[in-house]
Formats: sequence, structure tokens, C-alpha cells
Amino acid sequence: MSQSLPTYFRLADLPAELIIEITIWAQVLWREESFAAQGSYARAKRYAVRAPVAGVVDEYSQGGVNCNGERPRCLRHYVPLSARSPAHAMSQTGRWLRRLLLNDNSAIWRLDNALYKEIAERSGVRHPKADIPMRIMSNQLPRVEYGTGTLIAEDVCECLMTVLHAVFSALEDVKIALPRDYTDALRPIRDEFFVKAPLWASRTLKRFTVEIYTPESEFQRITHMRPQCVESPGLLQGCFANTNFYYYSSCLTSLYIHQDLPRTPQFTDSLSSALNACAAHLECLTIDAGGARFMMLDVVVLSRLQRLRVLASDEDCWRFLTSLRLPLDVDIHLEPVVEWRALCSSVRSHVVPFAPIDHSAEHAGGGLRRYANALAAPDQMRLIFRRDSSLTVPSAGAWETLTTLALNVGLDGSTSRSERACGRFPEYVTVAFAESVPEMEALLAEPGRHGHNSSPRREGQAPRRSLTVRDGEISDQERARSHNTNLAKPLYDSIRHVLNTILSDRETDAALRVHPGAKHLVLDRATWLPIWSLGWLYMLDALDDVVSITFLCPPWPHGDAVFAENVEGYLIPAHLEAMAQCLNEPGQGRTYICPELERIELRRYADGEPSRLALSRRFESLFNGKGRAHAGAKRIEFVVGIQI
Repeated sequence: MSQSLPTYFRLADLPAELIIEITIWAQVLWREESFAAQGSYARAKRYAVRAPVAGVVDEYSQGGVNCNGERPRCLRHYVPLSARSPAHAMSQTGRWLRRLLLNDNSAIWRLDNALYKEIAERSGVRHPKADIPMRIMSNQLPRVEYGTGTLIAEDVCECLMTVLHAVFSALEDVKIALPRDYTDALRPIRDEFFVKAPLWASRTLKRFTVEIYTPESEFQRITHMRPQCVESPGLLQGCFANTNFYYYSSCLTSLYIHQDLPRTPQFTDSLSSALNACAAHLECLTIDAGGARFMMLDVVVLSRLQRLRVLASDEDCWRFLTSLRLPLDVDIHLEPVVEWRALCSSVRSHVVPFAPIDHSAEHAGGGLRRYANALAAPDQMRLIFRRDSSLTVPSAGAWETLTTLALNVGLDGSTSRSERACGRFPEYVTVAFAESVPEMEALLAEPGRHGHNSSPRREGQAPRRSLTVRDGEISDQERARSHNTNLAKPLYDSIRHVLNTILSDRETDAALRVHPGAKHLVLDRATWLPIWSLGWLYMLDALDDVVSITFLCPPWPHGDAVFAENVEGYLIPAHLEAMAQCLNEPGQGRTYICPELERIELRRYADGEPSRLALSRRFESLFNGKGRAHAGAKRIEFVVGIQI
């Protein structure tokens, strides 16, 4: 009789050498994943965060909150467990593993986090002579160099500055998040540290990610500032969120600058100088600052740039774009912030008057059509945004191969469960373009669109592009003041306007046919979907050439619970029924929308639904009405994916 195999696996059963090897690789992956993860400030939703829940407020909590509404904790009383490495966690699971990992395995701890003093000391300690120590928090602190060059500290208080001052000169990879509302006496000292640290510290810093938490009082207050540009020799990747400074170097490959919407940073020729300094190596650039002002910029040639994302006001975004000289095949993601809600606060019509709004924006140098044109020809920014330009689109090149379109609509967060979702302007409407559905899914999986951690582009791979139109009123109070009940369906109007601006052919000027037509539509997993056929009409009537529609949204997980119209990111049968009704309603001249549509795919469907075959047959009969078939429209195949 054969011996039965054990039903469990113990890590301690492996050879010690293999455990050490696994641990080292776990350390490497942990560190890379920590820096690959984008902050919550990169997400699509940007409306003001409400106050943190009472459960996280205690005597050790510090002021200010991050983009998730979380308060930092004081390091003197609480060291976050979330910053532990795999080796750190393993060393706390049992004596045998602890002895093994501590037995002359400094290679493991050189990949660990210097935030934990005991862990950092395991990697080796050296006390060099201080050059000219800087004052921080009124103390003269000795410098110390650990074997590890990594510091990861998020959701912590300003006590971290003591650690930073002592170890900064030996660090290579730093990811920190600190509160802003420290005392007036300490504010200039801390700012001085970050500005002057690259001058006296060693040139070892390679990756630097820093976020300054916004005080709750500043979420809805306009803050004017001018970020200071600081050279940090040797820096390869820099990410700066809500800081008064940013670093650059001649070898910088990735730069990410973020400022919350209420903040109005001024970027001048110092930004141009920094970009020119790293132009030979820069591959990824993000300027994410909805209130930014650009002035006195110099021309910057970024011939190696692979990904560009710019979020700025419609009035100023074009000023930055015209200063850039970009390659034709760059991935470009533009997010102009518009004031449609404020501009329509007193109109008396039932339809949003986009024509005069667009005319005014184009006269000022911007305008949605120009940003759409910029997606087609990023190498022609200067021509596209000339005020005397006739808006002709140059040769579009690879743009014409991007026939897969994705749509993501974010609702106004003030929309209640009891009101019609279409009665308010959206927070954003995103239209993205890629060469295929798999390429589009890869793009949608990266909300920050920065991409310095994405796999390198394959030879011959088409670029990916997107246009996100954002509302500029971040606070509930502002949106309440601008809400106009005369407008019947500003949500539907906005979706149709954005899609028509990019996709529609205008007989008056053939050059304004910005895109040749989408063949495949992907509905983002986070998007809002209409439960009325009129909403689908406004969403689909510009997609005459579409042959397939893919739903990435998961099914509604709450069973029989009431589904409100303002819910985003979920799919219910009512969405599909409304879509089928829209597709089967004849329009003018008894024509039907999306006549080329051949396939609708659900990636997932809920447990408890009928089988795939039954579900497919049910909806195929629903979508393929007799009138649609008699009018010559293609038969629609309904494909159902995996069950969850």
C-alpha cells in the first residue's frame, strides 16, 4: 500500500540554501512592487475626499489626510506593519526561520527597509564623519549609513524627518508620505531639507517618491505656489505629489509631478530647463495638476519620450504642449479640465450649449477639438494649437490603426440614489484608443497612465492614447451652487459631445475627421452604464462602424439588493435590456444605430444566472429584432465569459 502524501507544505522542509534564495528574490520583488505601485492620487476619481472615518482617529493620529481619507500615525507610538518586507515578516513567524535569516545573511537585509532600526542594523552600520550637518527639528543629529539603501514610509508623521536627516546620504530608493500641517516653525526647516539635501548628500539616490498629505482645510481652498526645481545628480525616477519642489538629473528617465486640483502651481522656464537637462534619457513624463499655470516656457525636444500624460486646465494645458517637440509614436494621454458646469449654471435651455463654449475655448487657444487633434498628431503640437490655425490635422500616421476604443464615465459624486443620474454633469469622460482589445485592457489596468513600470513597447507596436475631459469643480459646495435644473440631461449631452468631437465626420471640413472610426468598443470595468435606452443612444450613435462591444464590468454582487441608477462599475440585466431596446429602435429613415455590430461579449457573469448557453440565447433573441434584421443590420452574437 503506497504511502499517502502530506496534505500540507512546510517552508522549513526545504533546504536552507533554497529558502535563502527564495527570500532574496521575495525581497527584490517586494521592493520593485513597492515602487511600481502608484499612489491613490493617480486614480480617476478626484473630487474632494470627505473627512476620515472616526475609527482611525485616535490620540496618536496626525493631522492631514491622503487621497483615501486616511490619517498618518505618529512614529513615536506606532510603526506601520504595512512597510514590512517579506524577510521581516518571515523572521517573526518562528525561531527556526529567524535564526536562519539572521545567520550571516546580510544580503537579505541589504534589500530591506531602513524604517525599522533593528532591521536596518542587520544590513550593516557605518558612522561617517558629517560634512556640515543640517539643522532639523532643532537637533544636530549624527549621520549613519546602513547597508540597505531603501526607505519606505507611508502614513507616518513628521517624526520621519529625524530618520531622513540621519540616513538620507546613503539611500538609493526612497518612498515616503508625510503630513503637510506641521507647525509654522518647522515648515521652512523641512522645505530647506528637501531643497538642499541633494547638495550635501551622497549621489546615491536613484528613485525618489514623496507625497505630502493635504490638510482637510485645503481640499477646497485654492493654494498658489511655485514648485522649486532641484538637481539631484544620479536620480533615475522621481515622483512628487503636492510638494513645493521636484528633482531632476541629466540621466532622469521618469518624472511624475502631481498637485491636487485646488492648488495652482506655476511652472515657468525652470521646468523647461529641467526637461532639457534630461531630454536625452527621459521616457515617461506626467504633469498632473488641474490648476497649473504655464508661462515663459522654452522649447524642449523630447525625442526619446515614450509616454506623456498631462492633466491641466483647458486654458493652460496647450501652453505646455506647444513647448514640447514629441515623436509621432509617443503614447499620449491628455486630460483637459473644463468648466462646463460653471459656464452653464444660468443657461435656460434644456440642452447644454456646447457650440459657444467650444468657440470661446478655441479662441483662447485651447478647445476640445484641438486636444483631440493632438492625439492624432502629437509631433505637430505647435501647429495644432496656433490661434490662427484652421484646425487642419496633419498626417495621422499610426493613429489610424487605433481602432479599439474604450469608454469610462465617472458620475458626479453628489448624485443621490433617488435622482436621475443624467441630471448632472459627469466628473469625467474618458475615451481611450489602442490597436486591439488586449492592448486596451493593458492600458485600462494602469489608471495613472504613467507607465514607467510597464513592459517596454514591442517593435512595431502601435501607440496608445486617451482623452479625458474633467470637471474643474472639486467641492460639493461648488457643484451645488452651479447645479442647473433647467438642463434635462447634461450627462448624456457631455458623453455625446466628447465622442462626436473625436469621431464624427464634419462635412464642412474633412480635416476635422479626427479618427477613422472605432471598430471595437470596450466599456471600462469602472464606468457608469445607463439603464435607459436614451442613455445608450447618446453613447452609441457616433459609433457607426463598431463591430464588437466588450463589457469589462463585473456583475452586481448583491443579488436582490436594489440597484440604484448612480452605481458605477457594475453590470445588471437592466443595462443590457436598455441597450437592446436602443439598438432595436429605428431612427430617422428607419435606420438603426451600430448597423455593423456583430458581437457583444460579457467577460463575467454572476453565480446564480442561467448557463452560458441559456444566457447567450436569451440576449441574442433580445438584441436581434426583426426590424433591425430587415433593415440590413448584421446579426449580433452574444458571448458570455467566465462565471464568478
